[in-house]
Amino acid sequence: MTQLCEKKYNYIKAACLHPGVVESEFYRFIFENGYKITEYFYIILNPLIKFFSKNQVDGAQTQINLCYLPFNEFVSGAYYSDCKVAKPKDFANNVNKMKTCMKLTLQEIKKKIPSIKIFDILDDDILK
Repeated sequence: MTQLCEKKYNYIKAACLHPGVVESEFYRFIFENGYKITEYFYIILNPLIKFFSKNQVDGAQTQINLCYLPFNEFVSGAYYSDCKVAKPKDFANNVNKMKTCMKLTLQEIKKKIPSIKIFDILDDDILK
């Protein structure tokens, strides 16, 4: 996304972020697969999850911080964690995986919102 923005729209910046492990409603989906082992796993690990996870307010701080960060301080293409630029894992810098992820994401967006205009700005060389 950063390459796309830098190439055509210098007034747009993009970055990745990780909110951390957040105790939220997300965990309710763990039991949907119907496997009892998952439920037992959750029951056993729940105290650890509660101890090491952030609450929803703390988990939102990086997103909120980036929304209010002045444009000239926002590092386009950076990975943010705990409200600051962090070094991503090595596998996150795999260009082929990034392009595959971008293609799949855009395909799903197009399915849900066919009228979205982002497809007008995509270059074939970015996604190839």
